Amino acid sequence: MKKLKFRIKAKPMERHWFRIANHRDWEAPTQLEMWPAFEAVVIKSTSEWDVMKMAVEGGWCDGDPIKQLMRCIDDLLANFAEKIRGNKSIEVEEIINFLVGEMDDAFNAEVESSSAYPVSASFEKLF
Repeated sequence: MKKLKFRIKAKPMERHWFRIANHRDWEAPTQLEMWPAFEAVVIKSTSEWDVMKMAVEGGWCDGDPIKQLMRCIDDLLANFAEKIRGNKSIEVEEIINFLVGEMDDAFNAEVESSSAYPVSASFEKLF
């Protein structure tokens, strides 16, 4: 009987994410059982945000756009983790300001606050 071998190929972004996630300079909250699910939603939603997608696909940054995206997501998750450890809530405006600032800093893109609102509001609701 012949054994079948399956190899799952990770997409380039996933490979970068696993590499970056293993070298974090912050710790994920251990007291929150739903953190892995929340983290997955943040990764997917940020990656699929229209403006971010255009910036990554268009290479609007200096260097590797996938690494910039992953750094942005990692910084966003670090901010959420810090809020959890401090037992603080987060306002949608904080998330919007962070995303708009990251787009400017990392991708040299001026983004309207209104374009960051839908993804930011979804993070606030989940948080």
